[in-house]
Amino acid sequence: DLRDLLPGCWPLAVRLRAKLDALYFHLYGMTDRDDIRYVYSTFPIVERDERASYGAYRSRDLCLAWTSALGAGQPDAEINS
Repeated sequence: DLRDLLPGCWPLAVRLRAKLDALYFHLYGMTDRDDIRYVYSTFPIVERDERASYGAYRSRDLCLAWTSALGAGQPDAEINS
């Protein structure tokens, strides 16, 4: 996917994993954003690598965006990366 090579675009694997994470959180009833942030905080190596590569903890941020979309009843929402 060419978008994976363009600056500012999140790699496809990161986007898909974040969407799956959001779906699992939703299915297990974990919808509180602070709880989700806590879970992601338990992966410091992933956070460090993403911040070094992208300047942000992208997988966490994208998962939170998907969580909001699911909570609004929009599972097919377009999440901008």
